[in-house]
Amino acid sequence: MKIIRIILLCLVSTWVSAQSFGGGVYAGMTTSQINGDNLGGFNLPGANIGFFTDYKINETSSIQMELAFIQKGARELPSDTSNFYKVRLNYFEIPLLYVFRWKKLSIEVGPGFDFLLSSTEESNGLKFESNPPFHDFNVTGILGFNWHFTEKIHVNFRSNNSLDIIRDAQSNPGTGPNAIQIGRLGQRNIVLSFAVVYHFK
Repeated sequence: MKIIRIILLCLVSTWVSAQSFGGGVYAGMTTSQINGDNLGGFNLPGANIGFFTDYKINETSSIQMELAFIQKGARELPSDTSNFYKVRLNYFEIPLLYVFRWKKLSIEVGPGFDFLLSSTEESNGLKFESNPPFHDFNVTGILGFNWHFTEKIHVNFRSNNSLDIIRDAQSNPGTGPNAIQIGRLGQRNIVLSFAVVYHFK
């Protein structure tokens, strides 16, 4: 079996090289909120780290697939009219994007597939079990812009928003000591992100 894996790895490496695939890594931060939680503002910062491979279709177009760790959620800071509240959602994300390049600017668009790794929800420093629970899988729509300083380094600005709900509406909204109001259509992630990208090619 070990020999077979080595042979397959060599074949894949040769095929990738022959097809002129590129790749790279990126790291940055997110700021996010949740639509349907009756809170407002991109108040929760998070991490956004990943790597990608891309295939150049022609001089201006390419297809890009990524594997990433991304943090989403929402936060409300305490005030005279509200208590502290935070929900942190950690996802393994697989974006599949079409990228169009024009001089130093490129535009990217496509779906992302989110797999929930973990979630925490707390109010006034006390963590509690999410009810209803967050879904294990979510599809997002991604729209981004890149500014290319060089052929190897560029900055990325991206909007990453849920296309389906991340958890269902409550049957009895607002019940219980730690209940969070959820809109009748459920909740969706809304995320803005910034990253610095390094391209290997």
